[in-house]
Parts: sequence; C-alpha cells; structure tokens
Amino acid sequence: MSDPRPLSRLLNSALASKKLRREVALARLRGDWTGLVGPAVARRTELAVSGRELVVRCGDAECRRLLEELLPRIRVRLDELFTGELTSLRLVE
Repeated sequence: MSDPRPLSRLLNSALASKKLRREVALARLRGDWTGLVGPAVARRTELAVSGRELVVRCGDAECRRLLEELLPRIRVRLDELFTGELTSLRLVE
C-alpha cells in the first residue's frame, strides 16, 4: 500500500482541472454577487459561463443599466477570480 497523499495535494490536483477551477470561481462570484452589485440587482440577475464569457441575464432594462454602471467594478472581481480565463462579459435581457 502506498503512503496516503495529503489532503491539500489532492485538492490542488482536483483544482488543477480547468472545469473545476471555473466552477469554483463561478460559485465564489455568485457568493460575492450581492455585495458586488447590491441586493436589488442581484435578485434580478442570473450568472452563467459560456466558453470564456460570463453571461449575466438581467431581469429588465433598468437592471441592465445599473449593471452597465457597475461594469468596471465587476470586471476587477472577474479578473481576481478567473485570472484571465474569462475574456468577456455579456449582459442579456
């Protein structure tokens, strides 16, 4: 029987998977979303990743306008979480 691998090594190996890293980052973004955009906007949006793009579905035109004002702040957080894996952000109604 081989020596057991430390849990940290197993987690690092698992997180090396691009898909898993992206899912973890998206989960973290969802957790940060209310603080990032405010509760009223957060309730009216849905987040998804399509390829290398974050897609934010807005509930209405007013929600989209508010998100457009917050885009610089949102992009900073995306860069922190996804470290270049996402190349664009799309707002859709």
